[in-house]
Amino acid sequence: MEQHQQMDKIIRLAAEDAEKASRLIARSFYKVLRKNGFTDDQIISVANNMLDCLIESLDGYKKKSATNEDVQAVLFLQSGNSMP
Repeated sequence: MEQHQQMDKIIRLAAEDAEKASRLIARSFYKVLRKNGFTDDQIISVANNMLDCLIESLDGYKKKSATNEDVQAVLFLQSGNSMP
């Protein structure tokens, strides 16, 4: 139950101060990794994998955004209007 209360506290903090919350989450995650015996190289690997996930997510967002813009342009042209 205590873990849930801690998570609730972090979520409330994130709503108030996202930068402080992100530091707290990062430090907490780092401590959990260290406590479980992760080496420096393993922690760096975890961080790299997290960044890879973010990059993939952003790439997907960009592709989706570009597709939405293409669809909007086609619909605009089909409506009989001309593009500026």
